[in-house]
Amino acid sequence: MALGTVTLGTTSADKQIIIAIENTELMPDDAKRAVKDYIKDSFNDLWNTFEELIEIQPPDGLLEYWDIVLQIIQSLMT
Repeated sequence: MALGTVTLGTTSADKQIIIAIENTELMPDDAKRAVKDYIKDSFNDLWNTFEELIEIQPPDGLLEYWDIVLQIIQSLMT
């Protein structure tokens, strides 16, 4: 199983993350939708706390998949 990786040179970081979430095989579709909505709503907070992503507390429904989300975000933002 793979993280949703993508190479999009000029695509904004939030769109890259959302595309990578859509492409991951590690989450069911309903979790992907919830994560995408959360990222769209919280992107500025996530971006501003990039160095401390591990400390962000996601909504309860996303907790099961949060490690995957963090891996995707960190792989795209570094």
